[in-house]
Amino acid sequence: MQARNKWNPKVASNVKPLREYFGSCRAVTVTSDDIGEYIEQLRAEGYSDGTINRRTQLLAQSFKLARRTKKLTAAPYIPHLSEVGSERQVFFETEHSEAVIQRLPEYLQDFPLWVSHRLAQERAPISSLGRCYRRGHLFEGDKLQNSQACNGSA
Repeated sequence: MQARNKWNPKVASNVKPLREYFGSCRAVTVTSDDIGEYIEQLRAEGYSDGTINRRTQLLAQSFKLARRTKKLTAAPYIPHLSEVGSERQVFFETEHSEAVIQRLPEYLQDFPLWVSHRLAQERAPISSLGRCYRRGHLFEGDKLQNSQACNGSA
């Protein structure tokens, strides 16, 4: 991940406990049972399935890279835990999000912020918002309108 400029504080915070748990174990000696024990330990410590998935995802990516570069011939099975039911339940009310947007610098007070808020609040597909911008293009429902880009160029 460092080679592709993906290393950031969030990744580092998820890698640190992996290093602490697996320590100096050679990748070739890590088994599915070892990973299962790690998952059970995290659950016993009260971590959510989402947090556990973020950590084991990094482990899985490491094994995948090792196999791709032929440093390993096999990798252990790493389960993906269900995150159903752990979705965010608290959302900003409209007046709260508008108050936040008003305090942003003017160049950030843009339509996409409103769209993202509405989508998160209503969990609705983007086409339900009617006229909107997606990827820099004006859409009416699901149809591109005259290839008009947000910056006014066609």
